[in-house]
Amino acid sequence: MIVYMKVQLRGGSEYIETIELTEIESKLFYQNSDNAWRLMCDSIEARLGIQIIGNYNLVSYSHDAQIWKPLH
Repeated sequence: MIVYMKVQLRGGSEYIETIELTEIESKLFYQNSDNAWRLMCDSIEARLGIQIIGNYNLVSYSHDAQIWKPLH
């Protein structure tokens, strides 16, 4: 299952980025723990150069990129 996450840049343009999570990132996403969240964000930063923690607001996520659910 492919999971997508939308995040919004804090300040400035408030650009919204859609990120397709890898299988491992998706598993971490659903673990619902602070440690898993940090590991997922570190993986995204290493793979895409997007530093989520401290720079982006969480917007939503989706399993199929059609029906989006709020993240917060």
